Amino acid sequence: MISETFVSNKSEPKEAAFEISKKASKSNIDPDFAFFYSTLKYHGNFDCMLGIIKNTIGDIPQIGGTVDGFITPSELRADGAVLVLCEDSTVNVEAIPAKDLSVKDSIKQLSEKIEVEDGAVLLHFPLFYISGKGTFLKTVAKGKYYDLRCRGSQRSKIKYAGKFSNYLNKNSIFYPPSVVLSQFSNKLNLPVIGINLGHSGWMFDSPNVFCNFKNVKNRIAALVLDKKGVNTIYDDIFPSKENVSLRNTNNNTNDNNQFKILREFESLKKDNILISLDGKPPMEAINKVINILKIDEEELEESFEKGSLSGESPYILFFRNEETKGLSFIGVSDVYPFDFYPSYMNFEDFSNYVFFGYEPSTGKFLDYVSSLQHLEDEESFTFSIIDVASISTFGDNVRKYVNEFEKTSNKNYFSIFSMSPSVYLPKKYWNYDYLPEVKENILFAGAGANISLEI
Repeated sequence: MISETFVSNKSEPKEAAFEISKKASKSNIDPDFAFFYSTLKYHGNFDCMLGIIKNTIGDIPQIGGTVDGFITPSELRADGAVLVLCEDSTVNVEAIPAKDLSVKDSIKQLSEKIEVEDGAVLLHFPLFYISGKGTFLKTVAKGKYYDLRCRGSQRSKIKYAGKFSNYLNKNSIFYPPSVVLSQFSNKLNLPVIGINLGHSGWMFDSPNVFCNFKNVKNRIAALVLDKKGVNTIYDDIFPSKENVSLRNTNNNTNDNNQFKILREFESLKKDNILISLDGKPPMEAINKVINILKIDEEELEESFEKGSLSGESPYILFFRNEETKGLSFIGVSDVYPFDFYPSYMNFEDFSNYVFFGYEPSTGKFLDYVSSLQHLEDEESFTFSIIDVASISTFGDNVRKYVNEFEKTSNKNYFSIFSMSPSVYLPKKYWNYDYLPEVKENILFAGAGANISLEI
């Protein structure tokens, strides 16, 4: 497959769209599909930009969304928008947006439309989405209401946590990757990649998903690549399962010194709601171990409006799946003005025993693009997803990623920086026994994963 990439970072969204369109109109290829991604620089103007570009490109399948940065041949950018045109006469491509339904209903509806035996499916969805101040206030009110109603028995707490989870599901606020991917794993025997859109700073009405040159906002969308020989490579910064153990020791480290554990808790949970740790509200229990700065409700609302609420935290809850022996984790911050702790993690996948500690040691910055080391065909187009946490962790060093792409992908590549990706990966695609197996053949961790596709 061949590709051409067109970029603009002009200050005005229309000017940026027209610049991209003008460049693309001179393209030497006849595109079969396209990627379009943008940073939040043009937030609120994506429909206009997509319409301008579609008028030039025509009606071809397109997928994309908002990201914190991207890599194109010879450069890395953390500002602007990018269009990637792809030509391949051997691939059948379809871009499908779900209807505006609850998370579970939209996943079911979308999975029923996808019929493919070879290739890969790229799902785009936000891990977390608050559409605006009204949704924010209503969600906070719901959380406080269920807090009041569930005082007392464990049974009552589970009941109202389930009601809160149902509310979040119906309003498409959290998209737990294992829930999304499970629906497809029951039907397909090829990689289904969760491109978990999210930003280093959370903001109202973001991240956005783009499908067929429309801004479908927080609706899940799929790019179906029906082609033999697509090579999907998952890798992460973690060792294989047999090299990892979790235990609370006197020096707060485990055997391999990668996971620093402070405390083990027994949890109570329902769906994607963490109800309690050792019988106490989650953040109350954690703050007895180490004090985490509390964000009050007014400050939280203001941070969402400005896009300044950081999605990163040095404090981690680790979760173990007893069946797969897999381990995953989420960062925790004291941001909720109620006792329940909702998340994009489906806690039902894990043991009741959880571990609290520090973010895993990251190793070398090239570990975040380690999937590039397993590429097989220099003539293929390489599409990659890199964990956005690498930018804050390594700073300007991430610009060296361009050199790694140049070495392996012969200038026919494109990559995005977003939240750590997830994937349903049948065992034939595994290179070793991956640690973040949250369910059978479903891989997801809160940070540290990267995926590359050779098309």
